[in-house]
Amino acid sequence: NQQQRQQQQPSRQFRGGGRRKSSSSNKSKSHNILQFANKSLAIDASSWLHKAAYTCAERLVESNERDPTARDPSAERDYTKYIIGRCDELLTFAQIDKIYLVFDGIRVPLKSGTNAVRESKRQANIAEARRLLSLGRRKEASEKYRQCAKGNEQMARVVAGAVESKWGKDDKGTNDNVRVKCVWSPYEADSQLAKLCVDGLAHAVVTEDSDVLV
Repeated sequence: NQQQRQQQQPSRQFRGGGRRKSSSSNKSKSHNILQFANKSLAIDASSWLHKAAYTCAERLVESNERDPTARDPSAERDYTKYIIGRCDELLTFAQIDKIYLVFDGIRVPLKSGTNAVRESKRQANIAEARRLLSLGRRKEASEKYRQCAKGNEQMARVVAGAVESKWGKDDKGTNDNVRVKCVWSPYEADSQLAKLCVDGLAHAVVTEDSDVLV
């Protein structure tokens, strides 16, 4: 019963909430993450990758600008620790049964114009971050670097490897039956997130995109 469930809650609780958009009513409903205890979540990994990049923004941005294929072990430790930590919080404190981390696939060609505008703004922010850094205004420069940071395929592959190392594979050599499973969307994650819910594999979607409808 409700009283027993409350008594079984861990002393440290994961606090989280969100809003779900309903396409039928065109309204938002408030939810708390604890409502989904013992259920599965589909998570927009790109949102988490973006936030994870904040933990090492300057190193990550400058490394990518020098060579997009280069590896930075220090940055990799920082951003993988962030995402592994968030998964741990959901599994432990919110008592989520299973997590599907859904990564973006290739870019949607129709968004090439939007992506070009974003990249132009990003380059302007990089130039401003470097200018501020040269003036010794490190705090302001750090904020600009955060505005330049973005997740990419290499980060996604590194995180997926860390997830597999922590939660392992099942007897079939896949991670289908482990508590955190990485899923690769053909294009952007939105449709794959919805498909996991439609197929009954996930009970809710976690994303920071305001235009996702499930």
